[in-house]
Amino acid sequence: MKHFYLTFFIFLSVNPAFSQGVLFYSPVDQAIGRTGALTSSGWSFFSNPSGIAKNDVASAGVGYYSGFHIKELSSRAAFVNIPTSLVNVSGGFMHYGFEHYGLQQYSLATARQLAPWMRLGVKFNYLLRHQTGSEKFGLTTLDAGVQLEPDPKFAVGFYVVNPARMQWKLHDWNEYHPSAVSAAFAYKPTVFFSLELGVVKSNEYPAEVSFAIEVPVHEMVVLRGAMVSKPLRLGFGAGFNWPTIGFNVAFNHHQTLGFSSAFGLLFNVRSISGRRNSQS
Repeated sequence: MKHFYLTFFIFLSVNPAFSQGVLFYSPVDQAIGRTGALTSSGWSFFSNPSGIAKNDVASAGVGYYSGFHIKELSSRAAFVNIPTSLVNVSGGFMHYGFEHYGLQQYSLATARQLAPWMRLGVKFNYLLRHQTGSEKFGLTTLDAGVQLEPDPKFAVGFYVVNPARMQWKLHDWNEYHPSAVSAAFAYKPTVFFSLELGVVKSNEYPAEVSFAIEVPVHEMVVLRGAMVSKPLRLGFGAGFNWPTIGFNVAFNHHQTLGFSSAFGLLFNVRSISGRRNSQS
């Protein structure tokens, strides 16, 4: 039975989260199909680290992602964000897999607002890989990103995962850890909704194009939807935000494998500048 589960897990590891080098899909972007290149809340810790620079509120969060509602493909995460006068810093933990095969990732990210229209960020990761009947292996990688807002109505985001293409040093062979490049362009014609076009290209898979829309239906409620190509996937989600806590939930439907879902809680700890931080 153990060997059956292990084979089953490896077969299903075509799950985009693993193929793109991402262990946890956040409920505000990647879980519905967005690239995450333009996320600018605490959840940007799981995609584009440059988005952390926009936070002026110290926060902590937890999340859970269920790939196709299969326990062996689930992941969980916890993180903290601390803004300072020099740089903003985030640290967190992610775990993906189950008892016979899994990946743990410990990350530290830092970001800075270089200009009112430009943010840069980097994230350092240490991964531990375990498999039944084998020793644990470790790997260190680096991610980086940039976000540009030349106009209140336009924004561009770009980030790379493992651009150095670091390799796992296994017993008798080396294995590349997934690398990916993501970009997104957003247009906000009015305060009532925004549109986003994104693309993700991993080193071993065709490019995926996504189109997303976000609609704030209330000052504390936002609705999200997305469509992703190759294969076609539809996603939808919602965020409920209060001054001290935010709750986000997301669903994604794969035309063959069915539904995946994610949820997360983000707790605001203290205000640095007095401005209310966006949790989307």
